[in-house]
Amino acid sequence: MNNLANIYSKEGNEKEAIKFYLKAAEKSNPLALFNVGNYYEENKNIKVAKQYYSEVLHVLKEYPDILKEYSASDLETETMNRLLYLENNFDEDAEAE
Repeated sequence: MNNLANIYSKEGNEKEAIKFYLKAAEKSNPLALFNVGNYYEENKNIKVAKQYYSEVLHVLKEYPDILKEYSASDLETETMNRLLYLENNFDEDAEAE
């Protein structure tokens, strides 16, 4: 589902993309969780973005072998970088919920 969402996203159909990212995220797909976090970050919903990025790190910690399955060796580092960026640059209380 994450791959299908990527196709919709590349076509500019964000409504369909987020629908499929969310479905994949429900199954703890770390790439989908990251993509949902990115979607919310781009739409200035920092609080929700941080929740999804935190969930990525939780899934990777609980299931370390999942990185091989998803070929996402840099996912943990990129997720941590996104969280640090949001923590340092945004006041989530001032953002949309």
